[in-house]
Amino acid sequence: MKIIAKNKFVIIAIVTHLIFSYIWLVAFSGQYFIKITGLFVIQLLAMLLSVYWLYQTCKAIKNKKRKQFWLLLYNAVVLYSAGWIIWGYYILLSIDPPFPSMAELFFVSAYILFVIALIYKVNLHFSKQKLIHFVLDIAMIMIMTFALAWEFILSTVFFNPTGIILRDALLIFYPLMDLTLLSIALTLYLSSRGQKDKAVFTFLSIGFGAQTVADLIYVYQVIQGTYQFGSWIDPLWLNTMLLKGAAGIYLFKNGDPSLPMKQADSAHARPTNYTAYFLLIILLITTVVYHFEHLSAVEVALFITSFLIIARQVFLLKRLSSFSITLEKEVDKKTKDLRVALQKVEKMAKYDQLTNLPNRYLINHYLKEAICRCKSNNSKLAVMFLDLDRFKLANDTMGHEAGDQLLIDASNRLKQSVRKRDIIGRQGGDEFIIILEDIEQEEVTQIAKRLIDGFIPAFQLRKKEFFTSPSIGISMYPVDAVEKDELLKLADQAMYLAKELGKNNFQFYSSACNILQRKQLIETALNHAIKNNELSLKYQPQFDLNSSEIVGMEALLRWHHAELGEISPIEFIPIAEETRLIIPIGRWVLQTACQQIHTWQAHGYNPKKVAVNISSLQLQDPELVHFVREIIDHFQIQPSLIELEITESFMQNLAEAQHFLNVLKQLGVSISIDDFGTGYSSLSVINQLPIDRLKIDRTFIKDMLINPKTAILVKTIVEMGHNLHYDLIAEGIEHNEQAKALKELKCPVGQGYLYSPPISAEEIQVLLLQSTERQ
Repeated sequence: MKIIAKNKFVIIAIVTHLIFSYIWLVAFSGQYFIKITGLFVIQLLAMLLSVYWLYQTCKAIKNKKRKQFWLLLYNAVVLYSAGWIIWGYYILLSIDPPFPSMAELFFVSAYILFVIALIYKVNLHFSKQKLIHFVLDIAMIMIMTFALAWEFILSTVFFNPTGIILRDALLIFYPLMDLTLLSIALTLYLSSRGQKDKAVFTFLSIGFGAQTVADLIYVYQVIQGTYQFGSWIDPLWLNTMLLKGAAGIYLFKNGDPSLPMKQADSAHARPTNYTAYFLLIILLITTVVYHFEHLSAVEVALFITSFLIIARQVFLLKRLSSFSITLEKEVDKKTKDLRVALQKVEKMAKYDQLTNLPNRYLINHYLKEAICRCKSNNSKLAVMFLDLDRFKLANDTMGHEAGDQLLIDASNRLKQSVRKRDIIGRQGGDEFIIILEDIEQEEVTQIAKRLIDGFIPAFQLRKKEFFTSPSIGISMYPVDAVEKDELLKLADQAMYLAKELGKNNFQFYSSACNILQRKQLIETALNHAIKNNELSLKYQPQFDLNSSEIVGMEALLRWHHAELGEISPIEFIPIAEETRLIIPIGRWVLQTACQQIHTWQAHGYNPKKVAVNISSLQLQDPELVHFVREIIDHFQIQPSLIELEITESFMQNLAEAQHFLNVLKQLGVSISIDDFGTGYSSLSVINQLPIDRLKIDRTFIKDMLINPKTAILVKTIVEMGHNLHYDLIAEGIEHNEQAKALKELKCPVGQGYLYSPPISAEEIQVLLLQSTERQ
């Protein structure tokens, strides 16, 4: 039904041709010439339509092998049609055609091409292993159908010859070829899998079936002497050509003709067996009903077919046995492949693909088992949480391939530093977990030191040296925790503390716990420090190194907490920056310093320049410039009395730093670089910025008397400052020898404990009063 629904035009054309042909034969049965002429025209149209359909199919198919079948079929139909035209020509002219004529030659050639086309199709349709099975099926069907045709029709021709040997041979040849074609086409239909394949062989099977019926009736009528052109069997012949053309046009209109047809398999070839058995039953019934007195073709066919059935079954058993062996081997192979695949999947699920270390899942499993063993043995266990310092820098500057190589090399170094029984896993990213079972804290410390020392040599990435170090956090079972998740969490917290304490170190959670708790307390208290009036400013005077007169001071922040006591800026400033509390605290410092300058002015003291440290986070505050202007205007102080100290790290973005400092400079304040020589600045950068003063870092001052190279660096900085017309100040002067050396280098200003520690505003007042009196 699906074939009819999709090909209504084709079906209608075939049925119309057949009906119209018979209507014409009946309508003009008494007018012979009109009857045969009209029938000739109708048949000619059917022939041309079939040739056209097959031509379209051949043209559309691109696959050479598949195209060959349709070319053979097309040529066969063309030859058959040519023979029919020649034969019709003689009939229309009422001329007895010569025998043998060209018509017979074309007919025979067409039949041969039909057989070649189907045999070629069989070769494409069946694999070599199934071909013998197919040949046996065809042989059985052919033998049985030919036996029936021989017994009732063809034997008459053979035993009652017309006297013309070639004509008698053709009368037997046509049905024999028809039965061969029908058997092959029918078997191809029964062995087809796809709907498209079945549709094609449906048209071909019906076509060859109708051709077989027409030729057998023709032979019978010839034997009886009753055949003449215009007989009711004539439309059948050309209708069979239409059916062959319909097979091609169906393929052309229903999908890409270049797509290969599905090859038959044994499961779909089984219906062929039933056809053979069905015909065998017909032979048996025929033998019983007719009671042949002589050895008939039917009986011979019964014997041969029975033998072929046995042979077929033997062959089938051998095939099944071979298939069973092959299947068993294939199953073994697939089982092995599946086992290997499962092993790979299991490894992928449990191991890191880059480093081949246990992944997070397997590490959790190992840790859980290790805790159980330690609990049973009453022993200790350590969990190390290790993070690679500067890993992001390697990824960003050298690429992810270099980052991957760093992880591989790092994992190899980790293996070399731990015990053989210790377990190393990759937690993810640049984080590793190390499980140390049955171990004391002293030995954990030794292993942690070996891990850190193992990273001292440079890593080779893209033929360049790259240095990294580990930050390690350690938790102990059962001292810190007894559950695996808690142990991992505490080790992670200890690792972050190691990061905050400068990286490249290790921290035990038990010792880090107090530090973390103190940090949390400081962070909480810092939120209320301004409100609770806990912050204050100290001022460290800056002196002219030649006259010892005070020329300025640096405002330094101090914090006294009611419970925690004095908290060092070294401790709370990083926390303030981390929490961004440095912005409101920095505003408080600047406001308080300006207020103090105003107070000194109000009391008649000669004010000095006050330097205030500005954090890099404050410099990112878009309201800073407005705030500085507002504070200066509010307290009515000279902008030149304010000096804003910035660090060299702010200069990494030159364009941004240049714009921002120019805006600040327009307010009239001074700009100095704090801790000069320790950061990122270069001479070309400094030269483009509105800098007033360079502050030589205390580390240079500390080492200048014991390290000749440091002394040369200090001398270079001083000379550079003079040449570029920068003011200079040396920080951290603690000894007379340092002050003497700086005087010799012509460094004009200095500050440090040699002259004065940071002191209160009241104490500064005393210095200002003394300075005023001397003047």
